[in-house]
Amino acid sequence: MGIIVTGHTVPHADGDVALSFANFDERIVPMYQRLSYATHEFDVPLLAQLGHRGRRVSDASTFLGRVMKAPSAIALPDMSVAQHMPHAMTNAEIDEVIAQFANATRRVKRGGLDGVELAAPSRSATARAAGITTTPMWQALATCMSSRIRP
Repeated sequence: MGIIVTGHTVPHADGDVALSFANFDERIVPMYQRLSYATHEFDVPLLAQLGHRGRRVSDASTFLGRVMKAPSAIALPDMSVAQHMPHAMTNAEIDEVIAQFANATRRVKRGGLDGVELAAPSRSATARAAGITTTPMWQALATCMSSRIRP
């Protein structure tokens, strides 16, 4: 038996301007339901991958007038994307992102999926917030998530 995990899905436009998979509101629930029906017909579990790319969002965000939000105001150390300085998230913004992840997870559940995978590559905002690195955003998210994890 295998498992299917959706592609990177963001709970708010701040997480990615490409909007390939967007879990911002209830419009995604019917799509999740169709995917769930199709996979469960063959007894295959389906997870939604949720993440926030932080300073790794497309450089188009600056052209669209969006502020890149990240755990710290440090530009990417490589040349994989344009070198734009992100806005260091405040505690209130961190709380907002945590709420967006929680709301997105509720939509995943309403869509009939089997769970959520947090996308947390080492340079992502999610990894840093989850305690993979030590930033206030990840410390807050890790604390919040640890109280909600069920065996």
